[in-house]
Amino acid sequence: MTKPAPADPILARFRAALARTYGERLERAVLFGSRARGDARPDSDYDVAVFLREQEGFW
Repeated sequence: MTKPAPADPILARFRAALARTYGERLERAVLFGSRARGDARPDSDYDVAVFLREQEGFW
């Protein structure tokens, strides 16, 4: 699996926003699609799956 360039400011801001929003509930965020493969075009979107830990007492 190819990792995205760490210098991508959009990914850095998104990751920081996830951490602020979900804190300890954030388990991981996975980039997939063309940006993860390294063959994205300038107009390609960001495909991200966000996994959260279960919130106790939610149901």
